[in-house]
Amino acid sequence: MTIHCPCFRGFITDKKTWLSKLLVWLSVITSPRSLGYLGLEKGQFTLRPDRRLIAVSTSVKEDVQRNYPLPDSFFSLAHPGADYARIRAVVDQADRQHLRQQYHFAPDDFVLLFVGTEFKRKGLASLLAAMARLDDKRLRLLVAGGGGGKMQIFKQLAQDLGLADRVTFAGLVRDVFPLYALADLFVLPTMSDPCPMSPIEAMASGLATIMSRSPFCGTAEHIHQAEAIILQDPTDINELVAAIRQGMDTSYREQLQKKGQRLAQTLSWERTTAATIEAYQQLLASRKTKLKADR
Repeated sequence: MTIHCPCFRGFITDKKTWLSKLLVWLSVITSPRSLGYLGLEKGQFTLRPDRRLIAVSTSVKEDVQRNYPLPDSFFSLAHPGADYARIRAVVDQADRQHLRQQYHFAPDDFVLLFVGTEFKRKGLASLLAAMARLDDKRLRLLVAGGGGGKMQIFKQLAQDLGLADRVTFAGLVRDVFPLYALADLFVLPTMSDPCPMSPIEAMASGLATIMSRSPFCGTAEHIHQAEAIILQDPTDINELVAAIRQGMDTSYREQLQKKGQRLAQTLSWERTTAATIEAYQQLLASRKTKLKADR
């Protein structure tokens, strides 16, 4: 089984105070659906020799282990990848000027790109707050994603921060790859993300990237500071402002683009497939060993 999200049980055990834990447990034991989730999850994470869990990041694996006593040998890792060739083909063929006109950006605007559906969890509020502190009139933000039902709340937040004319909400986008061609800097200050693919896609497109560190963002597990700007605390607005200013520096941004793109070429779906196949092979090999021992 591939694990690509935190444990449901973690939403209970991660509460800081005994009172908050008690209140959550009371809500769970009075909810048949929540009890069902817990029961199914416990069954999935029961240690058995004929099972192997494939986690999309180390942070996801460690989240499971915090809630269920499972050894490292029960897990394999298969980080998501990016289709480098397809992304490059789309970006290379994209008409940057036309795309900018489509979203009402001027040729000399410096455009930040945010991609994510759940705005709250992905840290859009922090990004908007950072935008409000940056007084560069060329700075614009394009937000791609549905908002997780909170689109109007974040549109209102942008307006309250005086950003109504500097932030464009694109909504759900069928093909996000062309957006990488029109932007100057990708920013994802996510507070909880097992392993988002958009930072890798942005890097593959040649776009300099800002992202949260692990465990906030599982993608950052195999990315170094020189290949992207890694945020230590995505809720620290001062740090985010400094990161954006750093990314706006032309020479530094060009270094990030080159190193990030070079790394993204190695983070392919073929690599993910190979790791997944290896997990199956290890499991089959252990079954053969057990069968021989039983004979």
